[in-house]
Amino acid sequence: MRKLNLPNFRGCNALVLHRSDNNSETLIRQLESLGLTTRRKWPADGISAEGVDVVFFDADLGYDGLFAWPTSQAPIPLIAVMGSEAPGRIEWTLEQGPSAYLTKPIGSTGVFSALAIAFRTFETQQRLHLTLADLTQRVEARPVLFKAILVVMMLSQCGKVRLGNFVDPKYTIGAAIPKKYL
Repeated sequence: MRKLNLPNFRGCNALVLHRSDNNSETLIRQLESLGLTTRRKWPADGISAEGVDVVFFDADLGYDGLFAWPTSQAPIPLIAVMGSEAPGRIEWTLEQGPSAYLTKPIGSTGVFSALAIAFRTFETQQRLHLTLADLTQRVEARPVLFKAILVVMMLSQCGKVRLGNFVDPKYTIGAAIPKKYL
């Protein structure tokens, strides 16, 4: 049988960007019962990720500039709390790049699942971004590498450098490459 790797959220800090109502009260109770330290803030402008492990935000009342980071570049997991299915609200919410969502009204279930999914999704997205950045750097370096290979091949045909003998200083590539080829 496979061992479950469910996270433990004790000691995590959650920021709840939601006005005070039954939904936010239920959410905060659920978070605290899971061991998270919670703080609610509304209204909220330019929210920073400092000292926060996860943000729950009211997608129905969200607006541009709610977060201090660029759209879809959250440095921590975001969980949207949604009640409206209006296309504009859904579009705005998706642009924020949430890792999970909860639907209103918030009940006694769903918070742990949303947290587990959000943290796993966020971790996966971060790994994909790093992989993409590495691959992009490699692709951008290929023309330089190709040019260097051509220069070495050309110099080896001219007798200026002997391939396989780069240890001998009189045959170093840097000294033998004319500036016009660099």
